[in-house]
Amino acid sequence: WQGAMQQTGNPAASLKRINQELQERISGNFITAMLGSFGPRNAGGGELRLANGGHHPPVLLRGNERPRLLNSRGRILGIFPVVNIEDAVFDYRPGDRFIFYTDGLIEPRTPDGDILGEEAVLSHMDSTRTLAGEEFCDRLISFVTESSVDCSQEDDVSLLVIDVED
Repeated sequence: WQGAMQQTGNPAASLKRINQELQERISGNFITAMLGSFGPRNAGGGELRLANGGHHPPVLLRGNERPRLLNSRGRILGIFPVVNIEDAVFDYRPGDRFIFYTDGLIEPRTPDGDILGEEAVLSHMDSTRTLAGEEFCDRLISFVTESSVDCSQEDDVSLLVIDVED
């Protein structure tokens, strides 16, 4: 899979290729994936090309704007012989922050038995947007852990923060 991007040249074609390989290797299992590439950058920014294999959309924090989900649709990988995945293109600028995460970040149960949810996590991201990347991640994980039942996590959490520098 490592060479899929180099061989195909774009994220959607790469995920389609990975899906074909999964069809041959696993049966009855699936994965979700998000694959992206940052295009050439100029003084004003550049473009991020994303393909989604059934994964939660990443979040863009830009200036004082509300957190924005970068929706790009696609099916999970490994189940269907053919998946409809297309590249979605988003612009990026200096000062932008991209947050990629797994479902364990938004799906823990609160003491009331509800799922913590996207809105609560987005609100927390919004209120801590000015923190440096590592502290932002630490605070976000602490928020999720403290908001969940018995501070336990039913699912793993993966979190990647990318800050676009000036």
